[in-house]
Amino acid sequence: MSEENSTMNQLKEEITELRLKVEELNKKDVDRRETEYALRESEELYKALFENNPIETVIVDKEGRVTGYNRAKEKLGKRLPKVGDLMYRDYASSHKIDMYAELIDCIVTSGSKEFLAVKYKDQFLDVRISSYSGGAIITTIDITKRKKAEEARRESEEKYRHLIESANDAIFVADAESRVIIEVNTKAEELLDIPVDEIIGMHQSELHPSDQKEQCMQVFSEYDAGNKTGTIRGLSVCRKDGRQIPVEISASMSELQGVAIIQGIYRDVTERLKMEEEMNRASKLESIGVLAGGIAHDFNNLLTALIGNIAMGKRLINSGSTAYERLAQAEKASLRARDLTQQLLTFSRGGAPIKQTTSIIDLLKDSSGFALRGSKVRCEYFISEELWPIEVDRGQLSQVTHNLIINAEHAMPEGGHITISAQNITLGEGEIPKLKGGRYVKISFEDHGVGIRREDISRVFDPYFTTKMKGSGLGLATAYSIISNHNGLLTVESELDVGTSFIVYLPASTDGKKVETVKVSKLFKGKGRILVMDDDELIRDAASELLDSLGYQAECTCDGSEALNAYRKAHESGNPFDVVVMDLTVPGGMGGKEAIKKLIDLDPTVKAVVSSGYANDPVMANYREYGFVGVVPKPYEPEELSKALHDVIAHN
Repeated sequence: MSEENSTMNQLKEEITELRLKVEELNKKDVDRRETEYALRESEELYKALFENNPIETVIVDKEGRVTGYNRAKEKLGKRLPKVGDLMYRDYASSHKIDMYAELIDCIVTSGSKEFLAVKYKDQFLDVRISSYSGGAIITTIDITKRKKAEEARRESEEKYRHLIESANDAIFVADAESRVIIEVNTKAEELLDIPVDEIIGMHQSELHPSDQKEQCMQVFSEYDAGNKTGTIRGLSVCRKDGRQIPVEISASMSELQGVAIIQGIYRDVTERLKMEEEMNRASKLESIGVLAGGIAHDFNNLLTALIGNIAMGKRLINSGSTAYERLAQAEKASLRARDLTQQLLTFSRGGAPIKQTTSIIDLLKDSSGFALRGSKVRCEYFISEELWPIEVDRGQLSQVTHNLIINAEHAMPEGGHITISAQNITLGEGEIPKLKGGRYVKISFEDHGVGIRREDISRVFDPYFTTKMKGSGLGLATAYSIISNHNGLLTVESELDVGTSFIVYLPASTDGKKVETVKVSKLFKGKGRILVMDDDELIRDAASELLDSLGYQAECTCDGSEALNAYRKAHESGNPFDVVVMDLTVPGGMGGKEAIKKLIDLDPTVKAVVSSGYANDPVMANYREYGFVGVVPKPYEPEELSKALHDVIAHN
């Protein structure tokens, strides 16, 4: 029994052991199946990732032959390789890279390589080779879009740079936060006379004078805060030599490569401000012109009667007597008063000089010599003998010369010399502001006196502005106005304690007229009947007596209506007037401008001479266009009236 039990127990133990072995085998089988399943899932996941990876991937063996690849190559439009193909056949590098050699080198050395922007047909590719024990993995990324975007950005930057460099204005780009200048163009270098590499890195406020720095930063801060665009006026920039240049700034806030910037376009407005000053000066001249013209007209009428009566008085007494000398002195004073009214007449609104074609060589020497008579200052002349003729009012140009010489003399109280030079020049269009292109005679008056302060330069041509203890402040204003009325330009350059240069530009004559010369003054006697129309009784009396003394028969009327009636009666009676001398302006009555039209209707052959105290009136300058055949500006000397009548009767 005991043996049976022992056998049974042994059998049970064997069964139990067998069961445990079976269970262990079953467990191992489950683990294997699970492992196989996990491996299969991992392989499927790897395959899915490999096949669907947008990055082209090719696997090669140690010899560089393809063992696998994904479908991304197909998306890139490239041919699909065959397993066993050599990989080097699939690439052609624009950089002449021997891809196969590089591939083998990576496999042998267990290294890696990266090739950027490999050109494949019309594509740009980034290629990376990573080796492993069995070969290498080659990944390829299409960077065509990125490359084209970079090229587009580079082209855009080049266009931006070209635009900046070709701009006519200076451009400064500053970091919005630090206000440090990070970019400029070459015009900025020209504006400041500072090299570009020195400008970059400067603080924005350093561009401006010290008294404007706070204002400048405040204005730009407003643009920064408001992110706006606008124009800033009233600021200047400092050149390397310390000179300040007025500028107008167009400011804007923007971004450059993600950095907030302030861009300022700086325009040099020096010439524009000069033109505005010229316009303001012209406005000032015009404002006093109305008053000056009226006063000068009335004064000239008085001087006409005064000069005429003095001349007649001199003829009635002995030339060696004391009375004669007194009259001669009074005549000189009257002629000096005439010069003063001529200055006032220069400001008359709408006036024009009475021009004749002339050479100014003798005029410059005579006028300057007369102005410096008895002075410690002398003139040096550098005048071309081949100067082109010009059309000028000789009296007015003589006045300009006189005024500029006197101004230079006052600048050298201890004596010195004035250099007068004249030459022919040809200007291009826009070469000098306010002057058209063409031929000009350039005249310079240079002294070596005290000079003019910079802040006074812009005011030297203003009426009544003067820095001298003596002087009316009309001399330079008169000269400026006269040259402007001749379609020329008067400019000034000066430096303290060095001297001043006044430069005159006058257009050369283009009509080919013969140059007229000044003849010796004398009385021209004649015969004939002269009708005088003037509203001033003193002038009528003086003119009548003068004409009688010259051999003429004179009749006087006070306005155009009376003159027209007198002329009609004489014409109808068969005893017509040979010449009519008419005042241009008659307050409250018919003046010469209206009367000449009616006289021409009555007698188309009428010979009329216009005479007016408004010597700069357009009728005086272009008298023939209005029907007159001669002109005598008031106040006139007897010699001038006699010459005008002689010429009219002899040549018309």
